Amino acid sequence: MHWFNPLVWLAFYLMNMDCEMSCDEKVVKLLGEESKKIYSYTLLEEASGGEWKRYRGGSICALLSFGEDHVKNRIRHVLDYRKPPFWMLVGAAAVLVILVVCLCSNPGGGTDAVDVANADSGAETEADAAQATGGADATEEAATGEFATDEVDYEAAKTEWLTVFEQGIHSREEFSALFDVAALEDTRSFAGQDGIQYLGYNGAAVRKLHQRILDGDAAAHETYKDPVKAAEALLNLQGGSGEMTELLYEAGRQYLFFQKDSTRPGEGSVANVHYIFADGSGIDIPMVFAEESSQIWMLSLGDIDSKGRHSTGPLDGENQARVVYAEYGPRDEDWATVAELSKKWVYVKVSPGSFADVAATYQVSSYGIYAATGDDAGLNCMVPGYIAPGCAAEGRSTVYQNVGNYYTSDSYRQEMAYLKQQDSVRLYYFAASDYQDGDLDIWIDTIREYDTSGQTGENGVTDWKLPSEAQDFSTDMLTAEDGYWILSQSNGTAQMKLPLLSNQPVWNGKVAADLTTEEADAYAAAQRRDIMTNVGVVFDLSERAEQETYALLDLDGDGTAEKLLLRSRMAQAVNEVDHSPLDQYIFAVNTMRGETRTAQNLGNSIYAFTPDGRQILLALMRRDEFGQCESFLFSYENGELQEVGSFAQDIREIWVENGQIITTQSYDYILQRENLRIIYRIGSDGRLAEIPTDRYDLPEQAVLHGLNKDLEVCRTPDAGSERFTINADHGVYFLYLDAGRQWLCVETENGVTGWLKLADYTAEEAWATFNDLIPNGG
Repeated sequence: MHWFNPLVWLAFYLMNMDCEMSCDEKVVKLLGEESKKIYSYTLLEEASGGEWKRYRGGSICALLSFGEDHVKNRIRHVLDYRKPPFWMLVGAAAVLVILVVCLCSNPGGGTDAVDVANADSGAETEADAAQATGGADATEEAATGEFATDEVDYEAAKTEWLTVFEQGIHSREEFSALFDVAALEDTRSFAGQDGIQYLGYNGAAVRKLHQRILDGDAAAHETYKDPVKAAEALLNLQGGSGEMTELLYEAGRQYLFFQKDSTRPGEGSVANVHYIFADGSGIDIPMVFAEESSQIWMLSLGDIDSKGRHSTGPLDGENQARVVYAEYGPRDEDWATVAELSKKWVYVKVSPGSFADVAATYQVSSYGIYAATGDDAGLNCMVPGYIAPGCAAEGRSTVYQNVGNYYTSDSYRQEMAYLKQQDSVRLYYFAASDYQDGDLDIWIDTIREYDTSGQTGENGVTDWKLPSEAQDFSTDMLTAEDGYWILSQSNGTAQMKLPLLSNQPVWNGKVAADLTTEEADAYAAAQRRDIMTNVGVVFDLSERAEQETYALLDLDGDGTAEKLLLRSRMAQAVNEVDHSPLDQYIFAVNTMRGETRTAQNLGNSIYAFTPDGRQILLALMRRDEFGQCESFLFSYENGELQEVGSFAQDIREIWVENGQIITTQSYDYILQRENLRIIYRIGSDGRLAEIPTDRYDLPEQAVLHGLNKDLEVCRTPDAGSERFTINADHGVYFLYLDAGRQWLCVETENGVTGWLKLADYTAEEAWATFNDLIPNGG
């Protein structure tokens, strides 16, 4: 009867939907939050599988069991699902209990039985109730009054104290009336003194003073760079004089150009100022060197007994002094190419005070971002402003080098590469968008970027709002790598990757997303000219948005821009912002209907280069859990991208020479792991092909390997050749592998060579034969 009733069909559809989503929630509850993405992929696979679809056909059972027509809604529901918090469950239970009690209770005025029960149980009389209520009110009033009295007493004491203080301190006796001198001389610190609280001397106050000095207040600078003048100003000392007599705590001087001044202590040092009043009485005043670039001295609040735990920076409790959370400096190392003709600067986290006069060093500190740039410029505050400890301390800041091109050819001078690398440094740290200096609670909802070149944001600073799932993620570490911000937990149990968003102007002062069609064409054509002119230079073309990474490039030379798109399969499926990994991805031109490809831990960057000045190759790169890289190459043919091959090296560290792509790849050959030089070129069929070689030289040929037992070898790399034995008293050198990487040539100390067939050795046998190897290069 109801077969043609549309309301019944609607109810059936909604029931089906609720059943499916209830099942999805049950799965997430059982498997945990980390299963969301995997389960969503499973739904997507089931919805698109051809055989599976044909098996279930279009039956009513199919509607009840899966309902792939609205799989997109199911995936969204799974990704958005969160387990109800405990307080919500408790609240719901409480409401339910109240409703049951109210609905089941008798609305009448009571019965004799109830009255008797009350009488037997000793229920309070009306007078007793009134007395109890009056007592409660009296207690509440007393409590409120006591609190008000305490507040009035504090304000009165503060007013009285400040009235005396404003008249100036002229003697030790007057000083003793305001401060606990015995405690001060015992602890050598103003910590715990009421007067410090009354005066409002804290970190926020000194940072305001620092800002005044940065803004050009010469009088303030002149006062606070001298510890005696600073003590007089801070304590309103009158009619006397003083001098700095000793360092109570000597913090290490962090930079070479400060070490040249023997009278200037390191930042965080505590000095004693002995002050003599006009009447001849004196007082010892501990002062801290709170900030060294502006040379600010403040009253010390630190724990002098903690100096054994510090070599640089302030003492424990010294909340007015600058605290360096992290310092990042350049490490000069060989560029990992076969030619070894170039070097690169890699910015890494270093110990505070590790400045080397080769490139800028950057600090993330409680006073803001600082840079040490050389003897003349010194240490300067680049971005003033408080950074809370919870935002940047304990690994919650990181450095990233946004290098636009990588010099992988000997046609470019090292100096050019150095300049590019210096300009590319960006610092990232967590921030709270609504945080005010002095707030006790911090809610991290932002990644703050400092572009050291100053080309982006406001004075180089840009705030990136974290998505809600990232704000809720318990993060201990922030790193930036391969085009991602990576949020990690220190125990390694969970990790979240977010696209490292782009904000760099690319053309006419505009970011790529704001270019008109004509500007995009001009920019893409200029990109092509740069690539084709600079043979062997690898360009990072990446423009990263929330939903996808893209690049604008004139691939075919017609003067118009092709848009290269890189997106996760999940983001493509739901067609909205999604932070799924690129393990399954689509890489296409001007469309997202391309082939789905697979590459675990794929990086979020698009690279391009030309090996010969005639064709452009595109590249993606992944990094496995051991840090080993694999690069995938693509060519543009007939309006589509074709994968032409891959090799096991970071695309940014290849070497290009005479049309050849020279790589250094880690290779395990049972005995140990070596870096082999493997050369490729693009063949006539358009595919990446390895160029044959007679042998692969091993980099550590000068290392003599001792023997635990006699070693049997062949005269030539042929199992049928003559065999002979090398006595265990001798050691051998590993020289090279044969063309097929099946045989290893060894040489004794007296120049006798032989060949080992690698297939004859297991890891255990290798360890038993050679006394200095770890099997499989582990």
